[in-house]
Amino acid sequence: MLYTTDTLETVTEALQRAAATGRGITLVDRSLQERRMSYAGLAESASRAATALRGLGVEPGDRVCLLGPTTPELIVCLYATWTAGAVPVILPLPRRISELDVFVADVVARVARAGAKVLAAANLLLESAPPLEGLTARLASVEDIASGDHAPSRPASVRADDLAFLQFTSGTTARSRAVPLSHSHLVSNLESAGEMLSIDPSRDVIVSWLPLFHDMGLIGMLLGATVFTTDLVLEPTEEFLGRPGSWIDAISRFGGTITASPNFGYGLAARDLAAKPRALDLSGWRVAGNGAESIDVATVERFISEALRYGFEPNAMCPMFGLAEATLAVTTSRPDRPVTIEWVERSSLEGEGRVRWTHAGAEGSRALVSCGHVIPRHEVEIRSAAGDALQAGLVGEICVRGPSVMPGYWRDPE
Repeated sequence: MLYTTDTLETVTEALQRAAATGRGITLVDRSLQERRMSYAGLAESASRAATALRGLGVEPGDRVCLLGPTTPELIVCLYATWTAGAVPVILPLPRRISELDVFVADVVARVARAGAKVLAAANLLLESAPPLEGLTARLASVEDIASGDHAPSRPASVRADDLAFLQFTSGTTARSRAVPLSHSHLVSNLESAGEMLSIDPSRDVIVSWLPLFHDMGLIGMLLGATVFTTDLVLEPTEEFLGRPGSWIDAISRFGGTITASPNFGYGLAARDLAAKPRALDLSGWRVAGNGAESIDVATVERFISEALRYGFEPNAMCPMFGLAEATLAVTTSRPDRPVTIEWVERSSLEGEGRVRWTHAGAEGSRALVSCGHVIPRHEVEIRSAAGDALQAGLVGEICVRGPSVMPGYWRDPE
């Protein structure tokens, strides 16, 4: 039976509905050692942790910054924030130990920009990071909040248009900004993407290694699984980076049907499959989302070539396009159609802003991978710098309209 959101308006409603299914989240490490958490158990733990947050002074509408690796405790704190009617803000982790001072300064700045009441951080980070000088929020432990030593509380009353999440942009094309998203933004974007991909909770299993501070990992994978009421297999990012092949092993072992990754993830997976042949079954994998960075044709072709030996269906490769300002997805390929690749003259595209078609292997050619079709109930138009609609084949600004587009940057009207 295909997924539907006919009566779903908020994230808290999504968790309550998922709790009635018997499905849930399986956290795995690089060796696929697993730890199961049902949606019913998550809802119960979130209700107790919401009491802890209220004890820290958190009220409906307050922002709560979350900082830590992907653990059951962080996930409980995330859903507890929604249960308390508050607004989670997941902060990125440090990239290198040598950059801890810069990382701490960034955390303090983002907490201030979010106007957060509480910063809940994992004990590991609290023990190893330098002092958070200038912190404007109350500091708390993720593990203490999620400990379960609190009485359960009823979910706060929230509406579809209430603020549900603050998402910092990637900073790819400009400085990172905070994007305010309502419950309606989140549900509508997932509903449209789910319709495009024909999500069916009775058969689909989502597998992800993506970090929860990235919109594809949090909204597309974790929240998507909750809204779609599908099982989710979740591998912490550091476990995937320690052994990239564990992602593919998890898809095989747990019958994964849907996953997503930036292009580089498929490059790492292809190299692993070539170097370590093993018994795998990828025949049930039907959506391999590819987004968040430029899509390289050679990488896609190399991955498909290696995965074919294990039953992977080439049409499952689904290039996608999205951005934080539109919640997540804007376009996606359909999982029953082959990847579309067009070859153009590089000089004309990059120098003149105009497409001139050519063929594969032609001198000065460049491959462009289609990111599919616009998701339902959304529109895309290419416009000039002056705001005029452009004809096909011209380079311009990508303009998006739809129910999951943000109202404006958080406290940054300019």
